[in-house]
Amino acid sequence: MLRDTVERWSASSSVRVDADAAERLEGLERLWTRYGAVMNLTSELGAEALERHVLDALQSAECAIAAGATLGGRWLDVGSGGGFPGLVVAALGCWSVTLVEPRERRHSFLTLAVSSLGLLGSVERRRWQAGSKAKGEAGSPSWAVMSARAVFPAAEWLSAASEEAGPETVVLVHAKDREGLGGRSGGSAVRTPFGIVVGYRGAELQRGAGASG
Repeated sequence: MLRDTVERWSASSSVRVDADAAERLEGLERLWTRYGAVMNLTSELGAEALERHVLDALQSAECAIAAGATLGGRWLDVGSGGGFPGLVVAALGCWSVTLVEPRERRHSFLTLAVSSLGLLGSVERRRWQAGSKAKGEAGSPSWAVMSARAVFPAAEWLSAASEEAGPETVVLVHAKDREGLGGRSGGSAVRTPFGIVVGYRGAELQRGAGASG
C-alpha cells in the first residue's frame, strides 16, 4: 500500500509526512487509480509505477529542502502532467504550488485533485515561458522552488528558469545521471527511482557557476 511505503520513506528522510499529508496522498492515490488510464495522465500508472512516481516527487521536495528552499513559499511546477511532482508537493502542505499544464485532460484532472482534496495551490492551463510571471515586489523572487520534470532538456530548463528565478529560488532539474546535466556540476543532489534530482540556487545559475566551458 502506498501509505506504508511513504511512511517508511518519511521515517528516514528530512521530509516528514504527517497524518494529514498521508491522508491527502491516499486521496491522490484513489484519483490516480480511477482516472489514470481514462485521462491518459502518464504512460504507466499501475501500483508499482505510482509508488515510483510518488517517491520521486517526495525526493524532489527533499532535494529542495537540502538546497535551502524556503518553506511556506511558492513552488512553480511546469508541465505538471499527471501531477508529479506538483500534486505530491501540494499534498505535503509545505509550499503553495502553482501547477502549469497546457493539455486539457491533464489540466482538468489537476484542477479536480486540487479542488476535491483541498490542496494548497492552483492550476493554470498554459504553456510556460521564461519571464511569463513577474517577480514579487521590491525585486524579491516569486518562487521558492521551480520544477519541470520530463519537460525540457536539463540545460534548456536551467537556462530558462534562471531568467525567472530570484537569487534564493531553488531550481530543480531531473536527469538520469550527472552526465545528463549538460556539464553542470554543483548543486544538491538526491537519488530517485528514475535517476537524480539536483537543486541549484538562482544566484548560482545566474552567475553561471559550475558550468563547464
